[in-house]
Amino acid sequence: MTKTLIERLTWATAEQQKKGLALINGRVSPDIYTSVKRLLKQSYLLRYDERVMIALNEVLECHGVETVLVGGDRGYFDYLNTGGMYTATVVYRNDLRKRWDITDIGTLIEMYERRGYKTS
Repeated sequence: MTKTLIERLTWATAEQQKKGLALINGRVSPDIYTSVKRLLKQSYLLRYDERVMIALNEVLECHGVETVLVGGDRGYFDYLNTGGMYTATVVYRNDLRKRWDITDIGTLIEMYERRGYKTS
């Protein structure tokens, strides 16, 4: 992910954007964050992308990590709950290919529904 893309999170401070970009690009381990340590200590087996999302939630001070399932064989996407459906947020997309994106969740859900997929 690039600095230009992370700057779409206009509600985040420059420091939060910098830390978020480092997490997404793998320059910082998500395992150093308290929220991730707590879940790992409780013996949760988390994929790397899940650990990154949990750490991003802590860094960006969001309201949790949410998952949307896409109908058929399209998979899912995880996103940070910013409190607004049309507020730019970090999305981990497993629906097409595993990749990080900055978009609003409302537009993403509407795109799939227009294409005839059910989301939940």
